[in-house]
Amino acid sequence: MGHLVATIENIFTFEGEPGHEICLVYECSLRDERLYELDEWQAEEMTSGGPLVHEVAWRRVDSFASGEPLYPDELLGLLSP
Repeated sequence: MGHLVATIENIFTFEGEPGHEICLVYECSLRDERLYELDEWQAEEMTSGGPLVHEVAWRRVDSFASGEPLYPDELLGLLSP
């Protein structure tokens, strides 16, 4: 596991309901280096309720500054040089 970069507390509203999460942000790398060459792929997460499939995609940091959403909001400041 990489080193811990930041801990972000995020309080938000989703579909009219309040939410609260603690985000641990780590610097890390992918085991399968072939994924760095892909624009998008699917990642599978095993849960107690069975597998969940997530859509994954690389995005340029400046795409978020120009309006593409990134949550939590504080994450953009960590990614920007």
